[in-house]
Amino acid sequence: VLKPDVHFRFPQALEMATMPPTILGLLPPVPAELEYRIVGEYLVLRDVGAALIIDFIPRAVPRKKR
Repeated sequence: VLKPDVHFRFPQALEMATMPPTILGLLPPVPAELEYRIVGEYLVLRDVGAALIIDFIPRAVPRKKR
């Protein structure tokens, strides 16, 4: 999993989880051109049209260690 960075452009092939509605309901609403995504343990705010990361929160989504 890549470590997100501000202004990083995600490759189309990179897998990003969609946001469960239960989590979306807890987050502030964003304009239609932005979206929340989960990338590994990061919560990412992404510009949809530009495919750029606007901001991110590390360790926001804990994952079980394998």
